[in-house]
Formats: sequence, C-alpha cells, structure tokens
Amino acid sequence: MRARRVLGLTLLMATVANVPAPIAIAAGPPDRIAFARHLDGGGSAMFTANADGSDEQLVPLHDPAEDFSVPIWSGDHSHLLLPNSLVFDGNGDLLAFRPVITRPDGSDYRLLTMPDAPTDMYCGAWSPDASRLYCGFGGDEPGLYTVRASDGAVIQRLTTDPGDTVTDVSPDGSHIVFIRKRPGPQPGPHPSKNEQFAVFTIRTDGTDERLLVPFGITQGHEIMGASWSPDGRSILSTDTHGHLYTVSPAGGGLHFVKLAVDGFAFKPNWSPDGRRVIFGLFTDTDEDLWTADADGSRVQRVTVTTDFENGPDWR
Repeated sequence: MRARRVLGLTLLMATVANVPAPIAIAAGPPDRIAFARHLDGGGSAMFTANADGSDEQLVPLHDPAEDFSVPIWSGDHSHLLLPNSLVFDGNGDLLAFRPVITRPDGSDYRLLTMPDAPTDMYCGAWSPDASRLYCGFGGDEPGLYTVRASDGAVIQRLTTDPGDTVTDVSPDGSHIVFIRKRPGPQPGPHPSKNEQFAVFTIRTDGTDERLLVPFGITQGHEIMGASWSPDGRSILSTDTHGHLYTVSPAGGGLHFVKLAVDGFAFKPNWSPDGRRVIFGLFTDTDEDLWTADADGSRVQRVTVTTDFENGPDWR
C-alpha cells in the first residue's frame, strides 16, 4: 500500500477491556475548512481556514504527514483525523503509516499505533460520534475495518478486498461509502494507468454491500473522493475526466454538475448545509481549491498559491 500512496503528481494529473477514555467533545466553528498543502521536500502540511480562504491557520504536527494525507473533521469540528502519518523508528527507518487525531491548534495530539495493523493503512472517515474510525488495511488480511478512535484497536472487519478505500460515512452513521480499485493488466511499464475504480456503499456492520457506480467511471488514486451530502440523499464524486457528479445512495443514474469554471476537478466535498461544494481544481495555469453552488454556479477561488492543495473538508 505504501507504494500506491506515494505516486507523483504527474500520474495524478494524468489520470474490549481496558478501553481508554473517549475523545473529549468540544464544539468548534461550523464553517471552517481543513485541507492539505504538499511540501516541496515531501510530505504535507495541514491547514484550516474560513470557507472563503481567509484566516488560514497551520495545524501543528508532531509527526510529518504523508504526501497525500488529508485532514478530516470530526462530526463536531473539535478534532481532525489525518489518515496516514510518517513514523520512524530509533534508527530513522520508516515504519508503517499510521493515523493521527488532533485538535486544529495541535493540542490533544494522538498518534494511533494500531498494534492489530502490521502494515500500512488509511483511515478515511469517522463515525458521527467520533468513537470509531473506518480504515483500509493492506497486508495478508486486507480490506476495510472499524477501529476504536481512542486507541486504534480493531473492532470489526467489513470487507476483504485489497483495493478498498473508505471515503466517507453517512450522516446517520449507518453506512460508509468507499472506492474499490480493480488492477490493470500486469506486467507493464505503467500498470496503474489501466486501473479502474468503482463506488460502493456498505453498512457499518459489514452487511449490505452495494455497487453504486461501475468500474471505469470514477477518479482514483490519491485524488479520489466520494462524499455523502449532509441530508444523506446524495453522494458527490468526480469522474476520470475531472467532472463532478452526484449519485443517489439508493442507486440510479449519475447527475453531472457543470462547473462555471474550466478545469479538472477532484476530491470534492459538501458545505455543512449542502448548498455548496468544495473541490481541488487543476486549470491550464495552476491548481487551487474552489467552491461552487451545488449546481456548479457561483464559483469562487479559495486558495491562490503555486502549491498542490488537496482534500478540502468543510464539515
């Protein structure tokens, strides 16, 4: 999994005893975004800002975030989940990727050692009450897992496919949405270019797995994303051409969103009220974060930098 998580930007553009105390809950501002900014020397820095890009604040980290790690708000906006951070042993050797939970100001910082996950993993969603995380594991027993947010202990295995990446949880906490990878032909000089991705949902107890969007339509790799709307009625994602689309969790056709700006969109997410969306956008000249009304109108640039920014989360 580590090799998959460190692909370059060129490829991206081309394609229960002794339970610890739960995380303290303290309500935060409802209209702040969180996002990652790629660092030239490797890794990513994490930021929060107002939804218009003002009042940008760096999130202090004790461990460096992996290149394509992105911040994910807890349901009450009190904490951020960083799906995978770089952890080194005493000899300076890189260990398996592990998630971090922290407040935006860097306090209450928790690196989850996750003893039950011997290999790299990626935690992509919280339960609404912040008691659980939903993570993808590699290794000999791959798939999606539910783990305790307090210490990373495994609660339940949900799927068994090595190509599964969880991207969000439904507002009521009953389902997760995830993206499954189907490998391309092997061998080849660039086999990942032929990989295909599909969107699935599954109940958080591991039952009722459903295919929503067939293989070959949805964007994959480190800029993949599928986000549940606040009202639970729609899932937002992007296709392989960088077009936004929505699909009902109950199934049915895709509804494409025509953005009032040209470019290749990726990693979309919803505003807290579901009226607007936020996304990364490659244009002919740069890449920044943008927002738009849910119908694609009234676009607004949020960041204006020469750096690669990824994973905006508005909730």
